Amino acid sequence: MSASARLRDVILCGTDFTRPAQQAADVAASLAATLERPLLLVHAAEPASGARLSRAIKALVKPRRDDLRAEAARLAARGATVVDEVHVGHADEVLVARARATAARLIIVASMGSRRGGRHHLGSISERTAESAPVPTIVVRDAAPFRAWLDGVRPLRVFVGFDFTVSGEAAFELVRELRRAGPCEVTVGQASWPDDLARVGYPDAPWSASGLSSAQETLERSLRDRAQALLGDEPAGVMIRPAGGKADAALVEMAREARADLIITGTHQYQGLPRLLGSSVSRGVLRQAPVSVATAPAQAVRRRLPPVPAIRRVLVTTDFSPRGNRAVAHAFGLTPSGGTVRLVHVTPPRSVSASEYESTLAPSARHSRYVQACGRRLRELIPPEAGPLGIAVETAVVERADAAPGICEEAERFGADVIVMGSQGRSALGRVVLGSVAQAVMAASTRPVFVVRSPKV
Repeated sequence: MSASARLRDVILCGTDFTRPAQQAADVAASLAATLERPLLLVHAAEPASGARLSRAIKALVKPRRDDLRAEAARLAARGATVVDEVHVGHADEVLVARARATAARLIIVASMGSRRGGRHHLGSISERTAESAPVPTIVVRDAAPFRAWLDGVRPLRVFVGFDFTVSGEAAFELVRELRRAGPCEVTVGQASWPDDLARVGYPDAPWSASGLSSAQETLERSLRDRAQALLGDEPAGVMIRPAGGKADAALVEMAREARADLIITGTHQYQGLPRLLGSSVSRGVLRQAPVSVATAPAQAVRRRLPPVPAIRRVLVTTDFSPRGNRAVAHAFGLTPSGGTVRLVHVTPPRSVSASEYESTLAPSARHSRYVQACGRRLRELIPPEAGPLGIAVETAVVERADAAPGICEEAERFGADVIVMGSQGRSALGRVVLGSVAQAVMAASTRPVFVVRSPKV
């Protein structure tokens, strides 16, 4: 069995022997040496249209093999274990195939290069590789920051574009891998859409350049909490800017502000007609960014077990019924010492009792007194064990005509790790006829929902 046949967990690098490709190979070799992984250096010789494979091998492979061996020897001087291979075929297809065959950890390529045969409209080799590879792909535009980082001169400044999707989580997988090689200064950015403001209960909030609005602070806290959950205790800055219809442009601009050396985005890797007709944020970043870009495929995350989440912030809602109040006890049972429980009651804006409403256009003194009374009732539900258990408690009366959206918005503003609710446990037919707040929250919320069933009488 050959050495290349036994290769696993490699850093894979494609080269066409140009100066940009040599710089990308320098980065790959240094990273492979630091991570103690083998470097697989691949050159793909593309046959001319209509050429027979036997002729292609003779005409293309033999002259390139000596060049590749010389390049491999140069890179081995950096301390990497280098295996070189020459293949006949399109470079992006060869790299993707070798990545699958060797269970590669990472692909590193230069930003230049395109296929023969007038197929430029389908994207560069680096772009096509990034949109097909089963592992993250780093497209190197400037090797100097990587050299300084791997030589221990300074941290690598990494900007992560995140959108709370599985592909976004894949970007953090790559950050963790890079941190094994050296310190990284991480900034996480989100391109915000109007739906994001509506999700936290501020659908009409204006965007402030100073970033001091309640809506922006809520979005930033949510982004910071998610980044910490995915990165651990390592610090990361956060930035949120309006997408303005072009999320890729917003991310590139944020990366400029952060003075990033590397931009990392997740990618869904759409193929076929969806790829041609759709708008890909990762592809837009690849084409527009003035610095190196890495893409991380969502499939890489789907193949792995997710990290165990930490439950620190629990939101529990009650309508003051016995089933709602039972949920409060379970919320405190779920919350560890040092965590926080937020008790929430949702009431219509002009309510003056549980079933009576005013006909006035604005809240009155009677309504204010009712809201205050609801707040007192919430505080009365705090179990005496909360203090000794080291659980912090917050209460909030949310004024919303529809309870389910009010609960979801409050959970986003609070940054809840889980929502706890009571339910009567109606039959399927009963839910259809009568409706269920718990059912509506489970359908609409992006956060886990813990439903406490009422015991049978």
